[in-house]
Formats: sequence, C-alpha cells, structure tokens
Amino acid sequence: MVLDIFNIILMVVLPFCAIRLVKSVSVLASISPVLLCYACGIILANIPGYPVNEKQVTQILELAVILAIPMLLFNSKIQDWKNLAGKSLLAFVLAIIAVLISVLVFPLLFRDLPDVALMSAMLTGVYIGGTPNMQAISIALEADNNLFIKVNAAEVASGGIYLLLLAAGFRNVVLRILKPYFIYKVGNEAEPIFNDPHGKVKPMDALKNILISLALTALVLLITKMLYGDLKHSIFIMIAISTLSLIASLFPRINGLPGSYPTGEYFLLIFCVGIGLMADFREILTGSLEILLFAGGMLIMIILVHITLCYLFKIDADNMVISSTATIFGPAFIGQVTGILKNKELLVPGMIMSLIGLAIANYLGVMVAQLLAGLM
Repeated sequence: MVLDIFNIILMVVLPFCAIRLVKSVSVLASISPVLLCYACGIILANIPGYPVNEKQVTQILELAVILAIPMLLFNSKIQDWKNLAGKSLLAFVLAIIAVLISVLVFPLLFRDLPDVALMSAMLTGVYIGGTPNMQAISIALEADNNLFIKVNAAEVASGGIYLLLLAAGFRNVVLRILKPYFIYKVGNEAEPIFNDPHGKVKPMDALKNILISLALTALVLLITKMLYGDLKHSIFIMIAISTLSLIASLFPRINGLPGSYPTGEYFLLIFCVGIGLMADFREILTGSLEILLFAGGMLIMIILVHITLCYLFKIDADNMVISSTATIFGPAFIGQVTGILKNKELLVPGMIMSLIGLAIANYLGVMVAQLLAGLM
C-alpha cells in the first residue's frame, strides 16, 4: 500500500524534476523531458524486486491521457489546419500504405513461423490504430490469448525503442532525407515552427484547465454510459473527447485560456513515467524471440517504406514523423511527439489522423488476414 502511494507520487513529481533538469543542466539541454520520464520509469521497473501495481498504473495512465487531450486541443486554431490538410492527409495515407505493403510482404520471410498471417493481422491493427484494435482483431480471428500476449509484448518492446528514438531526435535523421517543415506566411517568408511545450504556468491557470478538462471528460463518460451501459468503449470515448475539445476550442474564452498546452503536456509526461514502469524487460524476453524479431523487423520495414514514400511525394520531415506516430502509437502519443518536435501546429492534424486510424484498423487487419491466408 505504501509503495503504491509512493509510485503515484513518483509519477506526478518526476515530470516536474525532468523539466527542471532539462532547463537547468546544460548537459541535458538537448534531451527531451519525455525521454527522461520514460528512462526513469524503465529503470525503476527493471530493478529486481521493485513492486509495480500494473492495474493501478494502467488506471493512472488512462486518466492522464483522457485529461491531457482536451488541454492539448483547447488552444487549437482549427481555421489554420485547413492550410495543412493536404500534406498531413497525404502523409497519413502514405503511412497506411507503408503498413499494408510491409504486413503483406514481410511475412513471406517468416513463412515457417506459426500463425504468421494471424500475427500480421494483429500487428496491422496496432500499427494503424492501437492496442484496442489489436485486441479486437485477435478476438475477431479467434486468436489464442497466449499468442496475443506474446505479440503484444513484442510490439511493446519494438515500439518502445522507436518511441525512444523519436524522443532522442529521430527527426534529425529524417531531415537528412526529407525537407524541413515550415509555415508559409504572407510575402512568402518561411518561418520554422518553434514552441516551448514546457513553459511556466500559473497554478490558478493550470487548475482552471484541469477543472474544465475534468468537466468535459465527465460529460463524455456520462454520454458513453447512457449509450452503451458501460465505459468499455475506448475508441468512442477518445473520439468523443477529441471532438468536444475541438468544439470547445471554437469558443474564445476556452481558446484563450493560458497554460492549456503546457498543462496537458505535463499530464502526458505522467503518462510517460507510467509507460516506463510497465516496461518490464524480463517479461518481454520470456516471450518468443522469433515473434520479437518478426514484430521488430516489420516495424523497421514500415518506417523505411514510409520515409521512402514521403521522399517520393515531397512530404516534409515533421508531417512524416507525426503521421508515423499517429498510425503506430495512436492519439495518446501525439501531444508528446508534437512537443518533442516543438511543432504544436500539427497537434490537431495528428489527433485526427490517429482517430481515423483507430476507426479503420479493425477492417484492414481482418482484410490482411484473409489476403495472407490466400498467399500463404
């Protein structure tokens, strides 16, 4: 009980420490607070004997994301997003194409791996939508629960490495291939995006944002309960919260709230610590090494194909990274990555892309299973 309370306090306090360290220690200035929060959680989770209450951490993760999304969207300028829609939408379509090419081609290298078509379908779900899609596809295709656990663990391990690379400056590598992102203003003067997602926020401003986010979340949960009779429909909840947050952003008093984005980003840093605490490498390594190689190799192919397609279609580096995040990680991670990129302008497109991914992933996953069954 005492250690559970300690972990909760740790999840809340560590983001503050990470932000302060990055701002005050010159050696850490180039490191994102996201990376520090992940690293702290991972280190603690893999200390022998360190207790982590997974159920409790999962509940905190879900609450942190649900509260963060409205605050990240309150300051959105929807009228400006129409200028980005073309490139963002194309980057998203290319990300989906990259996934579909990879899940249909890469399994041919693992023909002898049992349930390879089933695993490819499950990975289609998670690499276009999210874990709920992966689970839905496994149920639809009557996959063994033990197989789901192994594939999910392999995806968490490989996806976690990619997420750490994003936090560590993956965009700088992509910029060697793709052009940089710019906002073009009147007079054709290009100006790069730069925002500080971890700026100072007055306590009362933070409290206002949290209370409004809580009220909006409560409304969505009430609607969900009335429509479905329970709160298990995570895709509907995410879509509803994002939609109502965007509607709220159209009201000047909400749109002008100071501190919305940094406060939402802080909640996402809490999420980062929690994700790190869930990354127990001992459990991951007890799964099949072949499945780990399969999931990791497929992810590498997806990223490489996506970068290649973006190069051919002249997509910039930021749109490539955000569309990749939207498909591979889903809406929970968009705020973190836009913070890492210091490009808040792509937050709304990223959220919309990720929600579309959640909506279509189940259909594409089942389609992939049927196609691979015919090919193999």
